[in-house]
Amino acid sequence: MDEAKDEIMSTNNAKGLTSNGNQRRNKTILRRIECTLCGKEISDRGNLNRHLRSIHDIQPKVRKPRVKCSFSNNCTFVCGTSTVLRNHLETVHGFSIVKNVLRFESRADFEKWKEEEEIKTCASYVTDTGVKNRNKKKVYYLRCHRSGFIRAEQNEKKMRLRSKPVKGYTQCGLTCPSSMQIVESQNGVIDVSYFPKHLGHRIDDESVRYIKLRKKEKEEIAAKLVQGESVSQILSEARVKKGGKMLSRVNFLQRRDVYNIKSKVTFLEKEIDQDGKYVDSWVRQTDFGMENNPVALYKPMDKNNDYILIIIHNVQKIMFSLLFDGSIIYVKTKKGKAKVDFNLTGVYGVNENGSGYPLAFCVSSKTDYATISTFFKTLYEAYGAITTQIFISDNINYYYIAWRNVMGESENRLICNFNVESLWERKLLELHVSLKKQESISKNLKSLLCETDPDHFDLELVKMLNTWNEDSELKRFVQYFYKYYCKKPNEWAHCYRIHSVRKENINNYLQPLYNQIERIYVEGSKNLLSALNSILILIRNECYINITKWDEDILEEKLREIAENHASTKDVADVSFTGSEWIVHHSDQYYNVRRMETNCGKDCGLICRVCDICIHSFACSCSDYLSNFTICFHIHAITTCNLSKECEKKYLAKSALKFSAVTLSKTITEYLEQSDLTDVQYDKIILDLGKLIKDHALKERFEDSCFKKMLWEEA
Repeated sequence: MDEAKDEIMSTNNAKGLTSNGNQRRNKTILRRIECTLCGKEISDRGNLNRHLRSIHDIQPKVRKPRVKCSFSNNCTFVCGTSTVLRNHLETVHGFSIVKNVLRFESRADFEKWKEEEEIKTCASYVTDTGVKNRNKKKVYYLRCHRSGFIRAEQNEKKMRLRSKPVKGYTQCGLTCPSSMQIVESQNGVIDVSYFPKHLGHRIDDESVRYIKLRKKEKEEIAAKLVQGESVSQILSEARVKKGGKMLSRVNFLQRRDVYNIKSKVTFLEKEIDQDGKYVDSWVRQTDFGMENNPVALYKPMDKNNDYILIIIHNVQKIMFSLLFDGSIIYVKTKKGKAKVDFNLTGVYGVNENGSGYPLAFCVSSKTDYATISTFFKTLYEAYGAITTQIFISDNINYYYIAWRNVMGESENRLICNFNVESLWERKLLELHVSLKKQESISKNLKSLLCETDPDHFDLELVKMLNTWNEDSELKRFVQYFYKYYCKKPNEWAHCYRIHSVRKENINNYLQPLYNQIERIYVEGSKNLLSALNSILILIRNECYINITKWDEDILEEKLREIAENHASTKDVADVSFTGSEWIVHHSDQYYNVRRMETNCGKDCGLICRVCDICIHSFACSCSDYLSNFTICFHIHAITTCNLSKECEKKYLAKSALKFSAVTLSKTITEYLEQSDLTDVQYDKIILDLGKLIKDHALKERFEDSCFKKMLWEEA
C-alpha cells in the first residue's frame, strides 16, 4: 500500500505542467495539476494534497525539514523554520538568544552598519528568498552565509567522488541561528530585527577565508592593476596584516582572485578602447575642412575614460549672428551612465520671440568647473564675447562663475525651474519625509514658485517656513531651504524675474530645449557614437526650423548648392529599392535613402524644382546630408525622372501580385484536394479557372506541375 501511495505521489508531481512547459506560476497561464486517480484538474499542489486526503484517503508526503540544530553534533533535532530552532536552543540547550531591534533612516546607513557587523563577526549575510510586499512595505530575510547543508560528496548519476575544496566547505552542515529580518518602508526607513549570535561554526581569523571579496576591496585591487602593479606585487601587499586589526579577506587573497578581477578590468579597457576608436573615426569623417568641421575641440579618450568633445557647426554661427538678440542664454547638462559614461551639456540661445536654437554641445566624461570653463572658452573663440540679459542654468554655482569669468557679467542669473522642482523633490525623499507631507510641500512650493506678486510672495514664504519649522520631521528641510533658496529668491521666484521678455513665458521657451537634451541622451544611451550622430541631426533640424528667418543671400546660396548636387547625379552607379528604403551605390560605397513623413508642402524655401522635393522629403546616411544641411546627390538620383515613385509602384504591385498568386494557388489546390469531385467536374473547374486567369506571372506560382500544365493548356 505504501509503495502504491509513493507511485501515486510521484506521478502527480510529474503532471504539474503549464502549456509552455514552465513549472512556475504565471499571471496569464494557470498551472493545472491532474490527479492520476480520478483525473480531476487541480489548481496547485496544496489543493492536490487536500484532495488526496479528503477524497482518496491518502496522506501525501510532507517536505523533509531542513533546519538542523547547530548546538551539538549529537543533537538530531530538525525543524522547518529558524524560529522553531531558536526556541529549541533556548529551552533544550539553554543557549541564550539575543534580539536587537534597530532603525536606519536610509539604506546607505543600513549598508554601512551591515558591513561593519560582517567584519566584526567574520561572516556575511545573504538572502535565499525574494522580496515580499506586506502592507506596502518590502520585507526580506538575510541569513548567515555559513548556514546550510554540504553538497553530497558522491554524485549518484555518474557514481564518482567529488573532491573536497582545499579550504573546506563554506556551509557548515548545520543551521546558524544568526539572521536578519529587514522591513523597508516607502519613505526609505529600514527596521531590522537582528539575531547576532552565531553557532555551529568558528568566528575567528581563520573563518575569514570563507567570505567573498567585497565590492570595495575588488575596486582597490582593480585600481592597482590599472596603475600597472603586477599580480605578485598585489599578492605580496595583501599578505601584510595591518597592525591591531583582525585579518580580512584580502589577507587570504589568491592568485585566481586577482586574475578574475584582471579579466574584468581588461574587458572594460577593451570596451573603452573600442568606443574611443569609433569616436576617433567619427571625428575624422566629419572633418570637411576648417570652415565646415563641426568639431571645435576634441581630447581623445584615455585609459581613465577621460575625454571632451565640443561641437559647434558653421551654420550655428550664422544663425547666431542673424537671430540672437542677447535675450537668454540657457545651459543644460544631462548626466547619466551608459556602457561608457558621458555627460551632455548644451548651450542654447533664446531670442525675445521665444525661438531657441543650439549654439554648442559638449560631450565629456566630467562636468566639473574645469570642463565647463573649457567649454565656454571654446564658445568664446567661436562666437566672441556673448552678452546676455538672462543666464539660466541648473542650481550649480560654477556654471555661472565659469560664464562670468569667460564672457562677463549677465544682467540676471536665474535657476531653471525644472531643476529647482526636481531638487526639492529629491531632498524630501533624501530626508525621508512622509509621502503625504511630500505632496503637500511640493504643492505649496509650486504655488510659491509661480506667485506673481512680490509682497504676497514674501508673506506666504514666511508663513510656510513657520509652519514647517513646527514639525520636527521638516526641520532639516527648512534649514536646507533657507540656506540655498531663501537668500536668493530673485534667481528662482517668478515675481522677482524682471527682464525684457515676458516672465510667464520663460518655461514655454525652455521646455522644448530641455526635451531636446533629454531626447539626445535617450537616443545615444547605448553608446557615445549614437549620441554624436543624434547631436548632428538635432542641429540640422533646429537650423531648418528657423531657416525662414535667414536673409535672401544665404537662401540663394543653399539653393545653388542643391542645384549643383542635382547635376552630379550622373556619377551614381546604381539604385535599388528594398520596399522601405533605397540603396544608392556610389564610389564603391552604399548609402541608404528613406522617405520622410513631412507636411511642408510649398511653404518650405529649400526645394529642388526639378525633382519637386524639399529638404525634408528624404533622409540619407551620407555625411554630406548629415553635416552640410542640403539635398545630397544620392537623393537627387532616386528622384530623377520620378524614379522613386516608379520604384515604389513597381514594388507594391509586385508584392501584391506575389501575395495574391500564392494565396490563390494555395486556396485552389487545397479546395480541389479536399473535395469529392468526379473527373468531369474537376476538368470543368480547371477549364473555367483557366479562362479567368490570364496573367503569366500568376501561373508560375502554382505548386502542382500537373495542375499548372492542364490549366494553361486548356486556357
